[in-house]
Amino acid sequence: PDVPTSNFGEFGGVAWLVWSVEVRPEAAGEWLLDVGYASLDQVDLHVLRTGEPTVLVRNGDRLPLSKRPLPTRTHVMPMALSAGQYTMVLRVETSGSMIVPLRLATPQHRQLREERTQMLQGLATGVMLSLLFYSLAQWYSLRDRMFAYYAVGVGGVGAFQFTFQGMGMQHVWGEVLWLSESLPPVCILVGIIGAFLFIDRALDIRSLSMRLSLLMRIGALVCTVVVVLLLAGVITYRDAQRVSKVLGQLPTLLALPIAWRRWRQGDRAAGYILVGWGVYTAGVVVLALLVSGRIPATPVTLHVFQISSLVEMVMWLVVMGVRV
Repeated sequence: PDVPTSNFGEFGGVAWLVWSVEVRPEAAGEWLLDVGYASLDQVDLHVLRTGEPTVLVRNGDRLPLSKRPLPTRTHVMPMALSAGQYTMVLRVETSGSMIVPLRLATPQHRQLREERTQMLQGLATGVMLSLLFYSLAQWYSLRDRMFAYYAVGVGGVGAFQFTFQGMGMQHVWGEVLWLSESLPPVCILVGIIGAFLFIDRALDIRSLSMRLSLLMRIGALVCTVVVVLLLAGVITYRDAQRVSKVLGQLPTLLALPIAWRRWRQGDRAAGYILVGWGVYTAGVVVLALLVSGRIPATPVTLHVFQISSLVEMVMWLVVMGVRV
């Protein structure tokens, strides 16, 4: 198809992918097809030999972990292939972005690759949890709402990454299907709420512009209303995803002039905020281009937002240290 590699963008329907595979005698045995994007509703693989179906494997977020072929982070489908020519037909259905990175591998090669990914995801999750617990402890100790707002932001972004990368479904809520469907937009909106409130507090925007401070709080309120409407079933996953794309950069855009002015006045905290924003904005741009189908789905583009979020959260931690 005439799209960036493995990426149909906001397709929101059904796609059929068809390709041919030749299995040589020395390669006969067990193979795995890994569809490396966790947020897909239904993935059905038909394997045909001389026109007759030989294998049908079902996977996707509509199946609890116990009913999937393998209890994996992504959608992995096993096949026992003898020597010969095969036609593989993959039917993919989703209500979100149609991102379909495919990898055909032996179980041994797939395990080695996944072990490295699990290690990196464990480190990223550990960092986010450490930042969350630290901010909650500081909020309890100092009674400063800035730490509570930071906890909301880091909790939302961390939970989004944990869900987006398929770790939540694999390790925590494998049998609760609605969580995998609802959590990604809810978590990213919660992260935006934390960003609005934290930036307003950390830059003390109220002392310079009451109107802008009020606008930041209104932005947080709008995100809260969208979360409630999504959980109540009034709006859809895609509606919430569009709202998060529109509002995701709004805290930065609104507060950028204030941060720049404070940094020029010698405020070190504002300087760290600007650094964090620069890195985070790059990650958000890549994620927006990815989910809209404008860039290829590669291991780099699938993880850039996660890395940029971690960098921004660490910069915000430094900001809180300067403020204290």
